[in-house]
Amino acid sequence: MGFWVLALVLAFLVGAAHGSEPWWNETQAYGTNANSGRNGVFVGLTLIQSAAAKGAVCLDGSLPGYHLHRGFGSGANSWLVNLEGGGWCNDVKSCVFRKSSRRGSSNHMERQLQFTGIMSNRPEENPGILLTSLPCVLTPSRFHTSLLFQRYCY
Repeated sequence: MGFWVLALVLAFLVGAAHGSEPWWNETQAYGTNANSGRNGVFVGLTLIQSAAAKGAVCLDGSLPGYHLHRGFGSGANSWLVNLEGGGWCNDVKSCVFRKSSRRGSSNHMERQLQFTGIMSNRPEENPGILLTSLPCVLTPSRFHTSLLFQRYCY
């Protein structure tokens, strides 16, 4: 499953870099307007409608999702991608439990997620010092970067 998540993220990044998003247009977005709060930005969940046809679904069969805050200006083509960790279920009992949680179903995921810490677009909150070797952190455009949080639901 990890391969498919990585393939999905890479397909998105390649399509976005070239300005084409053919299958990405078939999405269901919740609260797509990113609202800046005192402690970061709130970003709506987007479900990928076409994923089911490809068999890329969550543990319970619901659609996979992501939270995307598009960058702008000099940071529009720079990306910070966060792949949510999730572990796994290892027997019928744990899988039945898991599919009724946000780790196994997009039906239980938050519709709005607050981007804080390294996902924050606020310089005073983002601990970029940990990533000083990355060029995107060393430039002011770092805080204009496109931010993608890929949800885990397998």
